[in-house]
Amino acid sequence: LVVLSASGNVKNPVLVLVTGFFGAAPILHSLRNRPVARKQNSGSVKVKTGLVLEGGLLSVLGASIVSMFPGIGPNQAALILRTFIGKIKTSSYLVMLGGINTSNMFLSLTALYAVGKTRTGAAAAIKQLIVLDAKHIVLIAGVSLIAIGFGAMAAMLISKQLGKVVG
Repeated sequence: LVVLSASGNVKNPVLVLVTGFFGAAPILHSLRNRPVARKQNSGSVKVKTGLVLEGGLLSVLGASIVSMFPGIGPNQAALILRTFIGKIKTSSYLVMLGGINTSNMFLSLTALYAVGKTRTGAAAAIKQLIVLDAKHIVLIAGVSLIAIGFGAMAAMLISKQLGKVVG
């Protein structure tokens, strides 16, 4: 009530509300209970091909659900898949969650190209900038794959260094 009242001098009340909703509880919990970081293992992890294939397939299915139903997000799609499929390994679930967002973006661009309808904010921004054709789809996909590769390498390098500091 205070934040949204007309007499409040808050320039961006939504930011204050979101911070309060999602930030206050963890901050108060951390003040009350001293958090302890476990020692991090910096050894290499072997990723099994089956895990990547299973997570990738589930990602595409989840992204299809997110693309068709605008009110459903990646977490809800993952829960729907888990309900129908049954127990999913934690590692496959994490691969699936990451893949749903990536697959959803590609499906959103495909929908924009095929039907001219936007399903995400990024697709709406692209629609305002250019008239999307097949060359643009290939270019965006290629640049995205390169960015994903660099992002994965950066995440591995940074996480190894942070793992030493946090532990």
